[in-house]
Amino acid sequence: MTKKIFHITVMILMSTLSFMAQAQEETTSESKPVIKRIFNLERTDYDDFTFSLKFDVEYSGASCVKVEIEEEYSTTLRTTIYNEPDIVHVSTGRITGLAYSRVIVSCTNAYGTAEEVMEFAPAYPGFTNDAENAGPFDTTTIFGVDGIPLYEGALTEIDKGILPRGIYIRVDSDMRGRHKSSKFIVH
Repeated sequence: MTKKIFHITVMILMSTLSFMAQAQEETTSESKPVIKRIFNLERTDYDDFTFSLKFDVEYSGASCVKVEIEEEYSTTLRTTIYNEPDIVHVSTGRITGLAYSRVIVSCTNAYGTAEEVMEFAPAYPGFTNDAENAGPFDTTTIFGVDGIPLYEGALTEIDKGILPRGIYIRVDSDMRGRHKSSKFIVH
């Protein structure tokens, strides 16, 4: 009778170990993890020049997802680990809008790391980046004080002598969406 109980116990133990090994193999899948997609991205902007993000991450081959937030001019790296299976629901908290920011989404297993990076440029009124604003503009538009456009085209083609005396607004723009505005007076 004792041999029979011992034999049944060993069989149960072996099947349990086999099941655990199979579950572990399915989790790691003997390959690098994969971030399948980042979706449902929602950005909320706040009055104090900050914003927050909410998004979902679908992944496989790892047991968790790590989200890191890097902000330019900050020595702090905020890291959050999400232990939800298959799809993770992420909420970042506030991120500065006054400088460049990066949100790094990664998952790791014994075979490697999968990583996706989302970058956010400063987004507040009046921001200009001297490196981006270097170079010529494609189009110039001249407006009267009343806001009515009087000229649109290349700056080199306009003769300011044909404009009557007054105050004008000049808006230079290019194909990348950059704009520069200034005022000038014709005497």
